Amino acid sequence: MFNVLNVAEGADDVTDLAKLAPRSLGRIRLTPVLTAHPTETKRRTILHTLQRIAHAPNAVDPSDLRLLWFTEELRSRRLEVADEVHTGLFYLTTSLFDAIPVVYRQLAAARGVDADAIGVPVRFGSWIGGDRDGNPLVTAEVTKAAFVANATACLEAFRSRLDAVKRRLTHSMHFAAVSDAIVESIRNDEHDFVHLAPYVRTHYVDEPYRQKIYYLLARIDNQLHRLHNDPEALDIAPLVGPDLETALRLIRDSLAAHGDTALAEGPLQDLVWQAATFGTHLASLDIRQESTVHHQAILELFGDDPRLAGYWEADADDRLSMLLACLDHPPHARTPRTTLVADLVALFDTLTTVEAELGPAAIGSYVISMTHHAADVIAVLVIARALGADHLDITPLFETIADLECLESVMEQLFTLPAYLAHLERRALRQEVMLGYSDSTKDGGMAASAYALYRAQEALIGLGERHAITVELFHGRGGTVGRGGGPIAQVARAHPRAALRGTIRITEQGETISHRYATTDRASATLLTALGAFGGADDDTAPTDRAVMVTELVARSSEHAYRALTTSAGFDAYFRSVTPFPELTQLRIGSRPARRHQADTGLATIRAIPWVFAWAQSRHTLPAWFGIGTGLATAREAHGDHAIREARASWPFVAGMLDNVQIALAKADMRLARRYLDLADDPTTAAAIFAVIEEEYERTVAETLRATGQRRLLAWSPTLADSLTVRNRVLAELNPLQVTALGAWRSSRNPDDLTLVLRSINAIATVQKNSG
Repeated sequence: MFNVLNVAEGADDVTDLAKLAPRSLGRIRLTPVLTAHPTETKRRTILHTLQRIAHAPNAVDPSDLRLLWFTEELRSRRLEVADEVHTGLFYLTTSLFDAIPVVYRQLAAARGVDADAIGVPVRFGSWIGGDRDGNPLVTAEVTKAAFVANATACLEAFRSRLDAVKRRLTHSMHFAAVSDAIVESIRNDEHDFVHLAPYVRTHYVDEPYRQKIYYLLARIDNQLHRLHNDPEALDIAPLVGPDLETALRLIRDSLAAHGDTALAEGPLQDLVWQAATFGTHLASLDIRQESTVHHQAILELFGDDPRLAGYWEADADDRLSMLLACLDHPPHARTPRTTLVADLVALFDTLTTVEAELGPAAIGSYVISMTHHAADVIAVLVIARALGADHLDITPLFETIADLECLESVMEQLFTLPAYLAHLERRALRQEVMLGYSDSTKDGGMAASAYALYRAQEALIGLGERHAITVELFHGRGGTVGRGGGPIAQVARAHPRAALRGTIRITEQGETISHRYATTDRASATLLTALGAFGGADDDTAPTDRAVMVTELVARSSEHAYRALTTSAGFDAYFRSVTPFPELTQLRIGSRPARRHQADTGLATIRAIPWVFAWAQSRHTLPAWFGIGTGLATAREAHGDHAIREARASWPFVAGMLDNVQIALAKADMRLARRYLDLADDPTTAAAIFAVIEEEYERTVAETLRATGQRRLLAWSPTLADSLTVRNRVLAELNPLQVTALGAWRSSRNPDDLTLVLRSINAIATVQKNSG
C-alpha cells in the first residue's frame, strides 16, 4: 500500500522559473550525481512495477497492484556492482533522458529565449562503478565495465530515437532544399563508410536527411563495436558527444532554414539537447578513493626514490615537501606489492584509455575522501603524473567537522603552491571541492555539521575570489535530514546564496533517486525545482552579526551534547543492541560494506548510511536532532528568545535548519523507541542512555517550538504533517513486531526469524518513505 502511496505523493512543487535571472541562463549548471549508496530497499523488479503505476496514477492496472502483492521484496543475493550500474542506467536512459527536452523547453519558454540561449544547464554524473572507497569489489576492471555500460546504454538510447526520427525525415531534394553543410557532411560519411555508400544512395535516393541519419546510426554501431572490442569496428575516429551534437545541429538548422520548423524545433531540437547533455557517455563517472590508499601507493611504487626517504614516518608537512620535489621529475614506478595498489595502477591506465575512446567528458572528478592535508591532494597528482594520467580533475572531499574547519587553510596552501597552480591553469583555473554532509553529521550532529558546512562554503567563495580561481562546490548530501538532505527547496536554503551560482554538483542516493526521478514528469519537476532553487540566487543578504553569534553558539553547544552522548560509556553497545544495525548487512541492498575498514569494529568506522538507517528503524532518528535542544536552550539563556527568532526570520539558513529538525522530530517516537530497550544487552546502562536521549528529545521539541513560535511541529506544512500522521499510525504496529522478530532472531539464530526481521526492515523503510 505504501509503495503506491509514495508514488501518489509525487515530487516537490516546481519553483517559479521566472526566478531564474536572465544572466543565469547560459552559465548555471546543475549536475545530479547518482550514487550506489545502499539506501534503496526496493528491488529493481518492484521499481519497474511502481514506474508503470506512476505513469498512469489515475488508471492503475489492477494486475500491477496484485503483482506488488505477489512479488518477493527481499533480495535472494547481495547486489553486485554490475547490478547497481544497471539500476542507475534504468533512470538515466528512461525518465531522465526524456525529461531533459521537457526541462529545457520550459526554461526557454519561461525566459522568452530561443533554444540555444539556455546553454546546457543540466548534466549528469555517477559514482556507480567508480566509488572504490572501502569497497574492494570496485576494481579497475569493474570501473572499465561501468564506463562501457554507460556509453553502450547512451548510444542505444540515441539509436532508438534516431530510428524513429529517420522515418519522419523523408524530405526529397525535388521538393525541399537542404543546406550545403549537410551535403558536405554526407560526403565525409561516404569516405568513412565506403562499403555502405552504394546501399545508402540506392535506398534513400534524393533523401539527404535520411542518408545523414543512416550514417549517424552507422557511426553509433561502429562506436558500439569499438567499445566491445568487436573486430568489425572500422578504424575511424570514435563518436564522442560534441561530434554527435554537431551532426544533429546540422540537420536541425537545415530543416529550420528550409521551411520545416516543426521538425526542427520539435524532435530534432530534443535530440540536440539530449546530445549536449548526455554526450555519448551518458554520465561522467567519478572515481573515489580514500586518502590513505594514495600514501600507501606512494610508498609501494616509489619507495626506493631517495627524495621519498622516510615518507611513511613523516608528518603531513614533510610529506608535502617530498611530494613537491617529485612533481617536476616524477619517480619511476616499480611493481606494486599489494593487490590494492596494483589495482590503482590499472585504474589510471583505464582512465587514459577511456579518455581516448569516450572523450574527456566521460571522466568526472577524482575524489579523495578523508582529505586532511594538502599532501593528500599532491600525492594523487604525483601518482597520476608518474603513470602518465595527468589529465584528472582532482577533488578533495572534507568530511569531518575538524576537516571542514581546516578546509580553508588546506585549500589556501594548495592555491599558493606553484606546482598546483600550474595543474589548475591547465584546467582553466577551476577547482572543485566536495563537502561531506553525511559523515560530518554523524561526526558532530546536525547543527554543528550544518554550520561548519555553511562556514566552509563561505570560506571557499572568499578563497576563490582572492586567488582568481573558480571554486565549484560538490555537495555530498544524503536523502534524509540525518544525512544532510531534505526537500530541495529546504536544501537550497542551507547554502550561502553566493555558493548557489554557476556550477553545483549534488549527490543523489538510493531511495531519493526513485522518489525524484521515477518518471519523466517527476524527473522534470525535480530538475526544474532544483534549477529554480539553486539558480534564483541573486538576493544575497548577509546575516547579522548577532544571528551568526547565536547560531555559532547553538552549533557549538549542540555538538558538545552530541559528542557527550556518542562517546559515553556503553553507547556503542546501546547502538548495536537497540537498533537493527547488525541485521542491516543481511538486507543485500548494496555491494558496499557497512564499514570503511573491516578490521576496525569501532563506531568511527561505521558508515553514515547504516548509522542513520538503524536509528530511523528504531524510531530514535537521533543523528538528525540530538543536541539541538541543548544548543537552542543555551543560546536562548545567553541572548534571549528574541535573538533566536530574529536569526530565524533574517537568515534562511537558520529557518531551513529548524524546519529540517522538525521533520526529524516528527518522524521520531520515544514511546516506540523505548520498546527496543527490551533488546539491550545491558538493560541498566541502556535505560540510563535512553533517559538522556528522551530528555533531549523533549527539550528539542520544546525549544524548537519556542524558537519558531509554533504550537505544533510542522505547522508550516500541513500536507507533510498529515502524511507523517498516517505513516506513524502504521509504524505504531510495525515497530513492536520488529522488536519481537529481533528478539527471536538474536536468541534462536533461526533463518526464518531473520527473514521476518528483514521483512520488517523493508516494511518500516517503505512506510517511512526512506531509510533514515
